[in-house]
Amino acid sequence: ASSGGGKRSQRARKWLHSSIVLRAMAVRSFACAMQSIGSHVTGDVYGRGLTLVAGCLLEQITPIGNDDGEDDGEEVLSMNKEVTDEQWGTGDGRAHLVSTCVDALDICLTSSGGFLPLPSREMIESICLTCLNYLNGYRSNGLILFSYTNIKTSVLRLGLSCVCIPWSDGGASTLGGMLQQISSVLKFDRDETVAALASSAWRICNSKLTPRAPPLFLVTRVVGHGTTSNDAAMIQSQIRSSSAILSQSSLIVGMRSAVEKGKVKKAEIEQAIADSKNLASSEVQDVQKVEVTTNAIL
Repeated sequence: ASSGGGKRSQRARKWLHSSIVLRAMAVRSFACAMQSIGSHVTGDVYGRGLTLVAGCLLEQITPIGNDDGEDDGEEVLSMNKEVTDEQWGTGDGRAHLVSTCVDALDICLTSSGGFLPLPSREMIESICLTCLNYLNGYRSNGLILFSYTNIKTSVLRLGLSCVCIPWSDGGASTLGGMLQQISSVLKFDRDETVAALASSAWRICNSKLTPRAPPLFLVTRVVGHGTTSNDAAMIQSQIRSSSAILSQSSLIVGMRSAVEKGKVKKAEIEQAIADSKNLASSEVQDVQKVEVTTNAIL
């Protein structure tokens, strides 16, 4: 009875880490903390948190059984049942946990950049390689978990970060070829988000992996009358010139001259209006004189 009670108490204490939803929330909290701190994260706490994220991810995507293939069918089924019983969640919850873990690794990599320690970077590269392999053959291997859209986008983003961010020793990632191959297939995915991200990843890998010759001609913009000078240098020279610099006194003189010109223009307009009025009145007087003369003749 005591042994049974001890097992029940152990199971009661294990409910917290057995819940997939709570594990996803914990991983997300760790990722938010790493994003806020940035590249200055060091110490054992960071290593333990990264190991926890990697463990939660590998626990969901790694098939149960030994690698040598010597497991009995009953033993594998019992191990699968034990793991399934300890995980409190649904299939969608598992997919959300996997996507959250991959996003957390991506955040750790992008926030630390080239300052990420070599063991941590090696672990992230290894996990990314495993996810890309599963993503490449999820239809043939029966890994339905990698058919979710959020997992596809998260793995593609992690692969892009691994390809674009160098190691702390200055080396480059070797995942470019595999990411390019997988992106060339996923860019025809039925989900538009996955297809757009895969197209971007394919073009980035293509630009990084394809050797290109130096340009034969350097294209420059034509400025002014047939000159090929730089726009910035030309603007700076104009600013430095005395004609482009307006002092306070020159501004005042310019304002006064503008006011005087406005007064002269106003006087000219008023004179033109007065002349037109005089002309109109003289025409009226001429018409009246003609009428008077006509009446006198009649």
